[in-house]
Amino acid sequence: MKGRTRRLGAPGGSDTARTALSRRDWLALLAWMGAGIAAGYLVLGLSIRLFLEPLMVSESSLRIAKNVLLVEEVLKRLSISELPSGMIIRNGPSPGPQAGQGLGRFDRLLQESLIRERRLQRRIIPDSPPLIDPLGGHWVRLNTATNRQSLWLYQADRLSSSLWFMAPLRAFTLALGMTAGIVLYLRQHLIRPISRITASLPDGSNHRTKLIAEEGMTPVRSLCVNVNRLLERINANEEEQRSFIRGLVHDLSSPTTRLGLKLEQLELEDQGRHGPLVASMGHDLNQLSNLVEQLRSIASEQTLPTNQQEAALDDLCSRIGDRYGRDEIQIRVPRLLVQLDVSGLERALANLLDNALEYGKPPVTIEACATTQALVISVDDHGRGIATPTLLTMPHHSRSSDRQRMRHQGLGLRIVEAFCSRHGGEMKLSRSPLGGLRVRLLLPATVLAH
Repeated sequence: MKGRTRRLGAPGGSDTARTALSRRDWLALLAWMGAGIAAGYLVLGLSIRLFLEPLMVSESSLRIAKNVLLVEEVLKRLSISELPSGMIIRNGPSPGPQAGQGLGRFDRLLQESLIRERRLQRRIIPDSPPLIDPLGGHWVRLNTATNRQSLWLYQADRLSSSLWFMAPLRAFTLALGMTAGIVLYLRQHLIRPISRITASLPDGSNHRTKLIAEEGMTPVRSLCVNVNRLLERINANEEEQRSFIRGLVHDLSSPTTRLGLKLEQLELEDQGRHGPLVASMGHDLNQLSNLVEQLRSIASEQTLPTNQQEAALDDLCSRIGDRYGRDEIQIRVPRLLVQLDVSGLERALANLLDNALEYGKPPVTIEACATTQALVISVDDHGRGIATPTLLTMPHHSRSSDRQRMRHQGLGLRIVEAFCSRHGGEMKLSRSPLGGLRVRLLLPATVLAH
């Protein structure tokens, strides 16, 4: 159909392929801009009322008091006709058609300032249209010697140095309010939703990823819809893989058990005639059993540890190291009490030691240290290590040329990573100072028993 496009993987592509702002987005943007302008003018009004207005009143009252006293002193010696042409003085009743009306706020403050600060009791009236000066002014009644004449002196407001920047200040406030509204709109409807999208993306762990709220402007909401569909597919794929592994474990458990029973029967009937062959078969069967246990752990790695126990970390590591040769394992672990899944930690360290001895080179070193933020357990070997491109993706993807990963596909590291994830930590791989691979278990300090 012409004029309509659909994107792959997005049913009803017209709903998820929008990249332009909708009418709702434009109205929201205008509303935020209006709110910014209103807030700016509110701040400006409060600033004028609290700071600028008192300065303007004080300056205007000082200027008016000086001029009034000067003119009144001059009128004691000269007549009105002898005054300079720049002075505007009227003789008669109150000037202007609005002379009898009430004063505004600024006019009242100005008259109060004349009385309170300048000790000048004079009546003032604001100029009314048609204005003598384009910016307006005030008429001030003079006290003459005889007090029989009503003389009014005109004072223009444009002489005040506090008023010239009001127009630029209002324009600046308008621009600042619009900019603030746009910035807040983008932060609320663009930056925050994108930050939530970024935080919701899978981090490599096997936990089920929660969907994100579909909010923000239209293009961002479309992105949220597509990301949620991607997350749903990832969650579905993870569950399918887990179900497949559970089925595989179930199918392998029964034959492995039967083979173990038959091997025990064969050992009883053989009476040492095929000792090396039986021992080799037993070794292979043990490896198969270990592989089944690893698959079972991976299939259930989403479950939280329920058998947390308190144990001494140095004793636990020594007990694991005793399973190997005396010269193969070196333990450098201080006395630390931990509260965690002890069997899970034993399984994780045993997998790391098996990998280090099989693919690396002894001696393998186990070290541990505790800080206020984390418990760090490190396993180092003297082998050739792993190439840097593989380190960036382990344990989820590996290359067959690196330490023969083709045979085990990194199941041991997946078990270690699952153990760290269940306890709120993480596993990190790096090059060891000993030349081989360094595996660090970074566990939160909450696993330490105080």
